[in-house]
Amino acid sequence: MRNAKRKRTRDASPSMVKTRAKVNRYAGYTVAPGAVIDRVRAAECTSDTLDLKYVSKRRPVIITDVFAGDSDLKACAQWTNGFLRRRCGGDDATTRVETRDVEAREAFGRGKYRAMTFDAFMDKFERGDGGWYLSAGGKRSMFGAPASKLVREESDGSDGLLPLRPRIIPRSLVPADINLWMGRNDRPTSSGLHHDYHDNLYVLARGSKRFKVFSPLDTERMYTSGKIRVVHENGLIDYEGAQITGHGGDVGACTGGGSAEGNGDDDDDSDEEEEFSFDDDDDDDFADFDGVDDYDEMNESDDADSESGREEAASGLDEDKEDPPSFSRVDYDDLDRFPLFKGAKSMEFTVNAGEALFLPAGWFHDVSSDDMGAGHVAFNYWFHPRPISN
Repeated sequence: MRNAKRKRTRDASPSMVKTRAKVNRYAGYTVAPGAVIDRVRAAECTSDTLDLKYVSKRRPVIITDVFAGDSDLKACAQWTNGFLRRRCGGDDATTRVETRDVEAREAFGRGKYRAMTFDAFMDKFERGDGGWYLSAGGKRSMFGAPASKLVREESDGSDGLLPLRPRIIPRSLVPADINLWMGRNDRPTSSGLHHDYHDNLYVLARGSKRFKVFSPLDTERMYTSGKIRVVHENGLIDYEGAQITGHGGDVGACTGGGSAEGNGDDDDDSDEEEEFSFDDDDDDDFADFDGVDDYDEMNESDDADSESGREEAASGLDEDKEDPPSFSRVDYDDLDRFPLFKGAKSMEFTVNAGEALFLPAGWFHDVSSDDMGAGHVAFNYWFHPRPISN
């Protein structure tokens, strides 16, 4: 267990700025002054349209009306609290849920987790307890529960289950992971400025999310926690000490030969077994790939024998020490210490329930939440980013 508080370096003096990219090869869409994100109705967005105008151009887009018509993302419209409990709960399996001190106005993203069952989390969620957040950071395995219990390899969405690959996604994008996000808050909360290593399709089932995004062209202005080695043409960012390929994620994943598709079990005879799952033999394909945007270092040897470490173990608290390399150190309240950030070009927009955001890998984003009184619930797909089209 982690006995030290997560380190957040704030010194941005010229001698300490080590995040200037040695090479920025990004060749995709960039934010122009006054830019407004495109919005496209789901009924008018085919996989070819998404590929030609947005995926290949590395351009964000909001897809609207995803709960209407024959959209296979309409499954999320059926996700009442009762439905989520029936699909994801009812057993003793635990997941790591992010926690914070609400009274101290502590933010999420500090790497503090506690293991609990999904039903225990839902009890807190239904009480409106804002101290708990179900996120990708708490997952113990890729394509794991509870997200896997809401997915079937092929689904039209009519039964409340999402497909592994929505119809609007081009076949050239290989699934990397899926995640369920749930939380409550009585005031807007921020995710912290960071980027993901995958192309992201983010489907909002409840609440609203306010995004502020920056293209990978501004990577050197973000003051990332990690030391940047190269920004690839498609926006994928490679840090020193982490070997990344230009076509999606960690080398261990890219060379493993595994795909999320074709490995699922689909049993139509039992409603309880209709979630997506992997065969055990497929685990090695992803052994070296973390699969979450704020990947957590799980090595506990440093603190396991300390007194405070034993106290955390007894309490069930699991705390990470440091920010991932993909997080920005910029402090909005002290921008004079981050002069390069002032030159970065951003675009702001709101994603509402019934909408989906496509955000390419490497795009920095800060997300604030409003749960609209019913909590915020979202589901996202991560895909390995392919090389940019020439």
